[in-house]
Amino acid sequence: MSTQVAGELRPILDELEENEARHAELLVQIAELSGNGAVVARPKTGKRGRPAKAEKSTKGTGKRGRPKGSTNKPKAEKSTKGTGKRGRPKGSTNKPKAEKSERAPREGSLWSRVQKVLKTHKTGMTLEKLAAAIIQTGYVSKSADFGQVLYQTLQKKVNEPGNPVVKEEDKYRLNEVAA
Repeated sequence: MSTQVAGELRPILDELEENEARHAELLVQIAELSGNGAVVARPKTGKRGRPAKAEKSTKGTGKRGRPKGSTNKPKAEKSTKGTGKRGRPKGSTNKPKAEKSERAPREGSLWSRVQKVLKTHKTGMTLEKLAAAIIQTGYVSKSADFGQVLYQTLQKKVNEPGNPVVKEEDKYRLNEVAA
């Protein structure tokens, strides 16, 4: 029975193919006569002159390529402001803050202590004697080598414009002109 149905449908299918081919030719003629420059492509034919299966168009579907209206311009750098990340970072917990250790407030900077000691010794002092005198004034340092810290401070002042400190041989003294 299937061969009989196929035999009856054959003339209908042939006529359909002829009509589709004629339709494509008419579309081309209409486009040429209208003068809008649009050319309609003729349908591809598959086996035995039949039209090939229609290819799916991806235009405007957003599946491939750049979206409509986009350009080839470089993107502006994104700002990190307002990224929407709020709250506590990963891994943090609700631990109470550690209490701050209480220490005595400082009575002045190292440089102010150096000035006080050198004002009383007009002839100047060696680095070791100066370090001992500053410690006796109550200055507290956590440095393992306080003499090195004091040396760095004095060298900055010796090389500073106006020279507030003068180094003569192994002794440091205040410069009376700068003071």
